Amino acid sequence: MLLTVLIALVVAASVYWGLNQLSEIAIDRFYLSDAATQRRQEKLLTDFRNYIKENEVSSTNTAKLSSWCRTEHNVYLTVYKTDGTIYETDGATDGDIVEVDDNENVVAEAADGETVDNTGVSYYRVKFHDGYFNVSLIDFSENYIYDIVKIVLYVVFVLTLLIVILVYTSSITTKIDKLSGQVSAIGRGKIDDPIVIKGRDEISELAADIDRMRNSLITQLNSEQRAWSANNELITSISHDIRNPLTSLIGYTDLLANEQYSSAEEGRKYVKICRDKAYQLKDLTDALFSYFLVFGNPTMEFKTENVNARILFEQFFGEYIVGMKMNGYKIHVLPLEEDVYINTDLSLIKRFFDNIFSNIQKYAAKSEDITIFENVDKKHLYIQFSNALALIVSTVESTKIGLKTCKKISELLNFSFDCREENGQFITEISFPIEDKPNEAPNGGSE
Repeated sequence: MLLTVLIALVVAASVYWGLNQLSEIAIDRFYLSDAATQRRQEKLLTDFRNYIKENEVSSTNTAKLSSWCRTEHNVYLTVYKTDGTIYETDGATDGDIVEVDDNENVVAEAADGETVDNTGVSYYRVKFHDGYFNVSLIDFSENYIYDIVKIVLYVVFVLTLLIVILVYTSSITTKIDKLSGQVSAIGRGKIDDPIVIKGRDEISELAADIDRMRNSLITQLNSEQRAWSANNELITSISHDIRNPLTSLIGYTDLLANEQYSSAEEGRKYVKICRDKAYQLKDLTDALFSYFLVFGNPTMEFKTENVNARILFEQFFGEYIVGMKMNGYKIHVLPLEEDVYINTDLSLIKRFFDNIFSNIQKYAAKSEDITIFENVDKKHLYIQFSNALALIVSTVESTKIGLKTCKKISELLNFSFDCREENGQFITEISFPIEDKPNEAPNGGSE
């Protein structure tokens, strides 16, 4: 807006200067030309002589002379008497005739025509009621023309200034109306229509910001839609997985309740089946609760802290490894040999590795080694789990809830997680960014 005002001032000043120059040229060429000046001079002299004759004005009647001067407005009258007395127009009294003492330029005798004194002023012999006298009539009506032109130029200057500002304001209003219409269209559901405002002013920047918000909203809505679809698919799948063991559990408990078994051994077999199905349901519901605890809370708060990863993972992995070895799994660990620090949330990272080891126990072949390899470079801590897949894989977690939960936790805690099946091996790779040791500056100095 400030730039527009400056431009408007420059344009208005340029128009004012240009018209002023043209008006001066026009006045000099047409109004102040010798021919035009002569015509006005002759008319003034004729009008003055007629006024003197019609009103029988004497040379000493300054009241009537002053009256004529006030009527004409733009005439300077000088009357030279034969005795040397001079009467002339007093500019201070707006045309009144006064007596002055200066008689150096008195023309003693003048012909009926024009006489010029030594200053270049023209005199005319005019017959008054009391005789002939020399009269000078100076027309300065061009001052009146200049005043009118100046007023007109001031008006043109202001109008030009306002027009430029109004044009800019009109363009801004048009942009605002257009932007308002586009925003209203988004409000009516046309979110895919882009916000387009050309230019490099504040309105264009606002339009660009709104368009970025629109794109962010589209991304968020698409993300929510994908999450909703994924949850629907998950619920459909998990309901199927739950229904199978639940149906079997109900069937066998009905058999037990109705004592529909031929021997105590068969009854114990039914009880064992019910127990297995109950644990299967427990595993499914635990995985489901863990999944929705992470995915179902978009504003989930967690607290990260700087921890020694070597000690932390030694403790975590040790608990799982002991139990798995007791169940017949072969586990080979290549642990870290140096202290490494990472930022993490202890409860979430424990849930993460709960899912990792639970997945290994369900799908790993007990006859093959399970390898846990830990390594570190200057920027990252790497952990790799590798296990052979069992020939007969249980369908307990066909929906892969645990892996989805691990992926979400890795996104929340800002570390990388990837898993894949490769040549009969299931490989899980994790990478944590390394942090500085607590209370230690990057260069080894104390904070």
